[in-house]
Amino acid sequence: MSHDTGGATRRTVLRGLVGAAFASGMADAAAAQADDANYETEDLRIESWDGVELACTLFTPTDAAPGSAPYPSMLMTHGWGGDRSEAMGPELFASEGYVVLTYDSRGFGESGGEAGSDGPNEVKDAKRLVTWLGNRDEVRTDRPVDGRPNPRVGMIGPSYAGGIQLNTAARDDRLDAIVPVIPWYDLKFSLEPNGVVKRGWGSLLYAVGVTGSRGVTSGDGQPNERDLESGLDANIHQAFAEGTALNGFSDDSDAFYRARSPGYKMDAIAASDTPTLTIEGWPDTLFIPNEGIWIHRDLCERDVDSRLLLYDSGHVLELVTDPDSEYLQQQFQAALDRGFSFIEEHVRRSAPNRPTVGPTRRQRVEWWEDQTESWRLAETIPPQAAEPESFRLGETPGAGDQSVVLNSAAPTSTSQLFPRDEDAAPGATAAQFDFPVEEPFEVAGTPTIDATVRPLGAASHLFVKCSLVRDGEAELIDNQAMPFRVERDRDAPGEAITVSGELVAFQRYFQPGDVLRVTVASTDAMFNEARSSAGFVIRHSDDAPATVTFPVVRGSTPD
Repeated sequence: MSHDTGGATRRTVLRGLVGAAFASGMADAAAAQADDANYETEDLRIESWDGVELACTLFTPTDAAPGSAPYPSMLMTHGWGGDRSEAMGPELFASEGYVVLTYDSRGFGESGGEAGSDGPNEVKDAKRLVTWLGNRDEVRTDRPVDGRPNPRVGMIGPSYAGGIQLNTAARDDRLDAIVPVIPWYDLKFSLEPNGVVKRGWGSLLYAVGVTGSRGVTSGDGQPNERDLESGLDANIHQAFAEGTALNGFSDDSDAFYRARSPGYKMDAIAASDTPTLTIEGWPDTLFIPNEGIWIHRDLCERDVDSRLLLYDSGHVLELVTDPDSEYLQQQFQAALDRGFSFIEEHVRRSAPNRPTVGPTRRQRVEWWEDQTESWRLAETIPPQAAEPESFRLGETPGAGDQSVVLNSAAPTSTSQLFPRDEDAAPGATAAQFDFPVEEPFEVAGTPTIDATVRPLGAASHLFVKCSLVRDGEAELIDNQAMPFRVERDRDAPGEAITVSGELVAFQRYFQPGDVLRVTVASTDAMFNEARSSAGFVIRHSDDAPATVTFPVVRGSTPD
């Protein structure tokens, strides 16, 4: 897949990739449906739990809005490095009869304090704002919880605004519903998947965080004394330095990111019993679709009303290169419509004002099919008709018993956000395994790999990816690659190491004449390289088979 960056500026590239352009698209979709005669706005500064002031905007329905006071309410914030002007559709919700409070997250925009990656401070901010809403006469309330005001309130928002919802639900059971859009499950995994630092995204996030928290690219863009007193939590600087210099995070940085990861708080989230619609993107390379699937899986296992939407956007380069495209607007609109329907069901709890769309209590999962350009509902992901089917790498033409994959001084493979996704040196720095397709089938869900690998050095990096080859043209599916760090056994340096784990989830139909290609590369320009390795040997003999297992629906076609 190729991308044209056109005339995008550094600022639009940085902010667009981490959520600002996504939020702008959502805002455009919402504004097209909103009636500004139905609400009034007021800018506020609300003191949080520690005296830090949070910059907010209150949207209050007028008599022209549907329903009557007291109204249900919504709490919204923004993506990393942004500000409340990028909240997800406050105008739409206000025009439909919701009191909406948007706010600049701590350290960003016009709010004070340090940005802490949706940590304990940000969670206490959100709890404080929920209480503030509960004390408003125009907001509908339910029975107090532990003596605290209990507003009828939901949350919705992308990326950083998605993470705060899940982390808040783990600490406050007053939320009636949340819609985290392109959130993370495990922030350490997001930034260092399977021990390999995600250099491209890490650098972008750090640049956006530093400039946004100093008021350079958030708020009014004119840093003042308060802006300069803000900034990022020191742990964020430390983790970035470690990833750059040491090729990995320390135990302290691991603990910092773990404390901000919903995946370690699922029991607490389940205890709050907060209905959750998770919206994740198939091509999202920052928070890959697996993270949304994990959130949904864990909540379902704990009997929470959890639903999942997988759509064709997220943290992707097209948000910068072509943010106004009709296709992206359709994807934004679909996500917003489904989020609104879910909020109506759980927060308003009355006959909805708009048609209901999206996953249901029975069909909990909905995903976008790229090849049919249509939405599909299912009870589960993978679908119930799917069966695990293992593909042995050694059975592909010319594979032999093993493949030697060499490291290179500069990356020779690209994925994710690069203008072209390719392997420049197949057979040297990348091994390709092609499975010709004779009968139609569908892959829908998460593949896994099981292989034995001998690192040629102290530690090697593997990048495993799946492609659909049709008419001689290879498409790297959703621009995704899954890395693995393989460390040599110090006591047995010549021994092979077992590599097992998930690859990036996807959905595709394969037709007769197609080829399903699995590529194992030694480098990827979006990730850190292995600095003490000549490469690796991957075995795929009868005695040491290497397999990739896919969730397959045989006979399934796009017709």
